[in-house]
Amino acid sequence: NVRGGNTDQNLVLLDGSPVFNTTHLFGFFSMINPDAVKDVTLYKGGIPPEYGERISSVMNVQLKEGRAKNIGINGGIGLINSRLTIEGPFAKKKKNTFMIGGRSTYSDWLLQQTKNATFMNSVAHFYDVNGTANFELGPKNHLKLTGYFSSDVFNLNSNSLYNYSNTLGALNWKLNLSEKLVSNLSLAYSKYDLNMDQKDPVLPVDDYTLKSNIQYGSLKYSISLYPTDKHRIITGFQTIGYWIIPGKIVPAQIITNVAESSLRSEQSTEMVVFADDNFDLREKLSFNLGL
Repeated sequence: NVRGGNTDQNLVLLDGSPVFNTTHLFGFFSMINPDAVKDVTLYKGGIPPEYGERISSVMNVQLKEGRAKNIGINGGIGLINSRLTIEGPFAKKKKNTFMIGGRSTYSDWLLQQTKNATFMNSVAHFYDVNGTANFELGPKNHLKLTGYFSSDVFNLNSNSLYNYSNTLGALNWKLNLSEKLVSNLSLAYSKYDLNMDQKDPVLPVDDYTLKSNIQYGSLKYSISLYPTDKHRIITGFQTIGYWIIPGKIVPAQIITNVAESSLRSEQSTEMVVFADDNFDLREKLSFNLGL
């Protein structure tokens, strides 16, 4: 979090899709597999207008597009988790590539090896899967598809079992209309689920599940104009939709003392128009104007 901003004031994007929970295992691990990352850009100030959804910072993460010549495999084995990533070209067309990777932890096994009663009766594990598919539709026409899913489960020696997951998808279409004009179309989807299973070892009829989630959908289109090598203009629009279930209680047993109830769901829509003008006046001096 930058400059004391709350979590919801810092925007983390994975190929254009926002990430609502960025960590695994109580914050010890990032939810993004490092082997899958191509590039990371962090804006701590002077945030470009096209990222107008947050006020503290923006972290834009781009995943790899895959190797064009041969199949590559890399990964690692650690004390808490292991990871594996495979990338390469599709069989017929080497210009079309893919990348798929995943991680999984065995921290539950480590907790059970301890002699601490609290840790032995606790649960903490996660896994994630990510992938991209890239298609060269023409010499100036590029399409990238991105998918991601993660799941976390933890219980700290209590009757409450927490389970949260991230589901992301993105489509990015880049088209060079001319040498100085580039078109970008982006469709993004993100969902964050948080469930809590509450169990009473004495009275199972009191067991219940508390569910909540948030869904995000976006359509974004921008045009980039490059009048000169030192001048860039970006303008476009974006439509964003939110669908939120704040909380819903569901009985865990057929015969139960718990009444099913829920808070009213919420929806919202954002309509965005942005423009950004960048000048490189000197080697170490630039000027930016945006709205």
